[in-house]
Amino acid sequence: MGRSTLKNEELRFEKPAVRPEFKSVPEAEVWKAIAEAEEGPNPVAVEVTRIALGYLAEFKRQAESGKTSLMLHVSAGCAVEKVALLLAVRFLEVSGGTAFPISLQ
Repeated sequence: MGRSTLKNEELRFEKPAVRPEFKSVPEAEVWKAIAEAEEGPNPVAVEVTRIALGYLAEFKRQAESGKTSLMLHVSAGCAVEKVALLLAVRFLEVSGGTAFPISLQ
């Protein structure tokens, strides 16, 4: 058997696109918007939720396809993508009861 490489272990998927008006929101403001979302919906929290749901849908599609992976590698292009991915992974960890291996750049 050959040695496994990271490339062979990665799960690649289509990322949902962040709307242009949210690409420059700093990470601290994204987390603040998430925290304040309980008080009422705000545009940043809605965008993070939309992106997180897109990630979850893609995770589900990959799982149903029968593909397996030891590592999920994602490059976040902006803070909204990063926070959405972290929230989606946290949801998977809590609902599945196990850690989800991820490499986030």
